[in-house]
Amino acid sequence: MKKGKKAPPPPQGINDKRLVPNSQLASGLIEEVWYFKQGDKMPTVQMKHRAPTALRNVPVVNYGKVMAFPGWPRGPDGKRRTTHMAARWTGFLIAPKTALYKFDLYTYGGSNLYIDNKLVVKIDNRPRLGRRTKASVTQKLQKGQHHLKIEYFKAEGGPKGAPYPSGITFMYNMAGIGKKMSARMKRVPTSMLKYRATQGLKEEVFSGIKDMKKVPDLNKLTPRMDRVVTTVNYPSNKGAWPGHPADNFAARFSGFLRISQAGTYRFSLSSDDGSKLFMGNNLVINNDGLHGMRKRESTRQLKSKSYRIVLEFFEKGGHAGLQFKYMGPDTANRMVVVPKSKLKPLYGKTSTPKVSCSRPSGWCTHSGASYRLKDCDGDGILDHFCSDSKGKSGVIESAAGCRSTWPKGKCQKPAVKAKK
Repeated sequence: MKKGKKAPPPPQGINDKRLVPNSQLASGLIEEVWYFKQGDKMPTVQMKHRAPTALRNVPVVNYGKVMAFPGWPRGPDGKRRTTHMAARWTGFLIAPKTALYKFDLYTYGGSNLYIDNKLVVKIDNRPRLGRRTKASVTQKLQKGQHHLKIEYFKAEGGPKGAPYPSGITFMYNMAGIGKKMSARMKRVPTSMLKYRATQGLKEEVFSGIKDMKKVPDLNKLTPRMDRVVTTVNYPSNKGAWPGHPADNFAARFSGFLRISQAGTYRFSLSSDDGSKLFMGNNLVINNDGLHGMRKRESTRQLKSKSYRIVLEFFEKGGHAGLQFKYMGPDTANRMVVVPKSKLKPLYGKTSTPKVSCSRPSGWCTHSGASYRLKDCDGDGILDHFCSDSKGKSGVIESAAGCRSTWPKGKCQKPAVKAKK
């Protein structure tokens, strides 16, 4: 370099603190909620060993002053919880520049704030005192990613059970190195909060459901537990699965399946009792009903992309098992349990799609055949109906698991003109 010339500035972001690749991060934080009897201290150990009641991603931690947290599930009694609850938010704090920072939690209840695994704010649980704050000491943070964890809990209510307010808001202030910091705190925005999605699927567990003969409508039920599992691989056994009831429960697994190499894939679903696999809005495998460990398979032509999947299961009693496998170009055409490296959980509210059955290739294309769309089972979803000049007919109904009733199936519902 010639004398007198300044060195070029480093590429933008080269000196940023980076804990994980930015491409693996999404906006917001992971929020976990627990409902159990609280004591006088933060239940950190219990939260570590208990599966959360609810699991989702949120854009910010900004609940202000509320009686019951919006978006949190109802308790077993069907009412909004205002006491004996705990929560944890985890992810990364993104410092927009290297500067001096001060943080605070405006909270109704007890709360802790950890940055880079160091406790910087601790507020005891004293809801009778109303909103409480306790700013952290001023600290220098390098521009970039920093580990973040916020904990919250609330125990008792007011006199004669009257609830005290709940709430928590994550605040901060910032000033340049050597400059005076304003006393005014601001809410930490979404742009400064990121989370890294773990591998696997989100599992919701619905317990205490009696007299099941098929998978219930889980869209109408509230799960008693949410968590992330790495795989769906529960060989049939008589005892309870880890973290599950022994009998009378249902479970739903949701997320995204990443297909790296396009081609033909075969999916396998073995279960005791019933199970279903949805891909997008299509029912790919129907293994529903009361039965022992039974396998059902389906073949699909898939592109190189991520597919949204939902897997449902129920267990009435006796032995229980559930295994989700596949084979194709990504597995060197070997049938294997779908690995966690190919799965990404679906955070937030999950809904099982209303089935729109696929029309099989070559179905109702023979000479003399007439194809129409009709709601043959009355569930509000159009089904594939076929009739021909020889008096034969059949239907592929969503309520019947997309099975064809050709050549003796009947349908009496009004027809809807099919799209060409």
